Amino acid sequence: MRNNALKVGLDPAAPYNSGIYSGSTKFPNLDVHLSTVTLQEVFQLALNEGVYDVAELSLARTLMAIDRGACEYRFLPIFPYRRTRLDTIYVQANGARTVDELRGSRIGVPRFDQTAIMTARGVLQDLYGLSPEDVKWVLGPVDEQANSNSLISETGAQSSAPEKSLSDQLHSGSISALISLRPPNDFHTGAFRRLFDDVAKEDKQYVSLSGFLPIMHMIGVHRRIGEYGASDRRETVIRSLMTGFWQANAAVDPMPTSLTKQDRAALAAASRWAHAQGLISRPIEIDQEFEMIVAA
Repeated sequence: MRNNALKVGLDPAAPYNSGIYSGSTKFPNLDVHLSTVTLQEVFQLALNEGVYDVAELSLARTLMAIDRGACEYRFLPIFPYRRTRLDTIYVQANGARTVDELRGSRIGVPRFDQTAIMTARGVLQDLYGLSPEDVKWVLGPVDEQANSNSLISETGAQSSAPEKSLSDQLHSGSISALISLRPPNDFHTGAFRRLFDDVAKEDKQYVSLSGFLPIMHMIGVHRRIGEYGASDRRETVIRSLMTGFWQANAAVDPMPTSLTKQDRAALAAASRWAHAQGLISRPIEIDQEFEMIVAA
């Protein structure tokens, strides 16, 4: 590729990336080659193989990669996706109405290393005092039969029986809730509902408590950018990327040049959750891994 060419991996299905994929959002002086694979594939190819020069990254999996000493990316102070992910918690139609009813129960999850699940568990603890130790966690697929090779283990977690999906167990009452990035099939039949009827209200309550909305995804720039050629190439690339991503996701004005107080608080909370939930071995000061834009 030419010196100004970058291989970029983003979520092609995300509304916040639509301007980038349509070409209406520009990255000045860069020749951007966009991926078309799914976001989950982007996460894997970026963090496991370093395929992309620039990539949209899962915050939870990035923390885990940093903990292993295996992350080759630094990050831009722009965050395309923020949520509490309380919308991912499902119960029976006639099931629990409050978080407190889940205390001492069994809750199913397909895996622990998804940012959405890590965040939902963290917000449940911060907002409602339901710590991970207050429930029994059951690992398994949401709708399909269990495959033990796909499960991420955690101390105290119990794997589903191979013939039982989490949806089956929610139907039977052997689990009281499940947390899933995508709705279980029977959510659309009315057999299941979300625990929270008004997630936007819960989001506002959490922001009022914490001062931030949790970060889901980050934009990573591979450390190899700027290793060769002009010494100022990385700074030039960073400026162009910041301009493009800010235009695509403009939620603040003017364009940020560094992390805000709220950003740092959100990153610290994610690190705290990941450590408390056993995803990382130590708290990580991930805010030290961000690019800062020097005024021109």
